[in-house]
Amino acid sequence: MIYIPCYNTFMPFLIIRAISQGIFLFVVALLSFVGINPEISIPTKEESKDAIEDRKSTVLSLLSDDTVDHKQPTRPAFIIDDSKLPKSIEGKQTKVPEIPQVPVQIKLEETTKKVEEKPQAPVYEEKKEEETTLPSTINNIVVNILCTSRDGNKISASTGSGVIISDTGVILTNAHIAQLFLLKNYKREGYMDCSIRRENIPTFGYKADLLYISKDWVENNAHLIKNPAPQGTGENDYALLAITDSTNPTLSIPKKFPSAKIETLDGSINKKDSITVAGYPGEQINFLDLNNASGLKTDTTSISDIFTFGQLTTDVLSTAETPVAVRGSSGGGVFKNNTLIGIIATVSGGSKYSVINAITTSYINKDIKSESGSSLTSMISGDVKKKADTFTKNDGAVLLNKLIKYL
Repeated sequence: MIYIPCYNTFMPFLIIRAISQGIFLFVVALLSFVGINPEISIPTKEESKDAIEDRKSTVLSLLSDDTVDHKQPTRPAFIIDDSKLPKSIEGKQTKVPEIPQVPVQIKLEETTKKVEEKPQAPVYEEKKEEETTLPSTINNIVVNILCTSRDGNKISASTGSGVIISDTGVILTNAHIAQLFLLKNYKREGYMDCSIRRENIPTFGYKADLLYISKDWVENNAHLIKNPAPQGTGENDYALLAITDSTNPTLSIPKKFPSAKIETLDGSINKKDSITVAGYPGEQINFLDLNNASGLKTDTTSISDIFTFGQLTTDVLSTAETPVAVRGSSGGGVFKNNTLIGIIATVSGGSKYSVINAITTSYINKDIKSESGSSLTSMISGDVKKKADTFTKNDGAVLLNKLIKYL
């Protein structure tokens, strides 16, 4: 059987279609007449899928786009002042610190967009006491000191090292690191935020206050605080910090801290002695990567030379070349037979690695007694929180004014 379509029922549809096409062509002609040439393209199913995938890629790239313009940090270096070079014990003016060790400076000059404030941590009614005291190994007593500040959209940070030297929670470090603690409330409350950290230990985070800083160092170096290449020798470059609280709102600080034994007697070290050096060397990292910064680095090396600042005392020691001699290790420890004999103050260039120059703990003990009338041992004992509070209110306020002149 052959099917023959009925044209009488199909004819109205053809008439409607012809009228629609006529109207469409009239509209296109009218738009062309006024200067508009529309292009009509109906995508296929495959083209529609591709368009959707392109839109997804665009959205994901926008969401992952960083809102901060990260600039590489600048790291100012100290340059040795030849007129103030310490002399060797033999009386000859030989090699000495060429570039005093400074904390790594990490700066973001300007942010392209406002950085969102982090929500404050909740306040807990009770704090759990931290776990029992850790053993006094180098890993447990050498710490990282991180200070950050924010002024409008300008964010800056500085990182160095320190050594816990008493079970009361006192840290020995350099004055050029600790001077930032003087700026804690400069311009506004909490302008400078400093914390004590250790690598890969989330619960190890402490707040600290300035217990003591060499007044002579601040007096002689305050004008260099913004200098990108300040000069100095490392003389008087020491300070003490007192741990006051935990950065973890659920933990309190331990009753006793692991701490280093300190050598305060002069003449206990000699050339070629085997020593261990430890610190947190810095890297050129951007501000948001601070939590991934280099961890603690240690090395066994030897004493290559000994120097004095004017008397026949052991004030500065130099090491053989070592990978620990990097900016950021400043304030780290030099140990002989597990006893702290010095803190890293400067570095000098070498053929492969740099050389550490450390001020000795015997020199620090002698100098702090000359300045304050108290020995290092008495300074770090007793109620160190109360001592730090007293120092901040009295001497700290005077020293802050010296720094403010040059900010």
